[in-house]
Amino acid sequence: MEKIGISLAEKIESSTPRKVYTIKDIKISTNESKESIQVYNSKLQVLFKKYPLNVDIGAIIQESLTE
Repeated sequence: MEKIGISLAEKIESSTPRKVYTIKDIKISTNESKESIQVYNSKLQVLFKKYPLNVDIGAIIQESLTE
């Protein structure tokens, strides 16, 4: 049991902390040009590919209607 505790403590100490974003980190651009929107869209697509959402929209709607 002690070995498990030591091993767990070592893993926690050696893990890298996750970046936590706050509302102050949000930057809003007033540029509404076509190019700006296209750049935003392409960056958003990269994020969606990197972090896919596994969500069943139909199930969410069904649940919200039945509650």
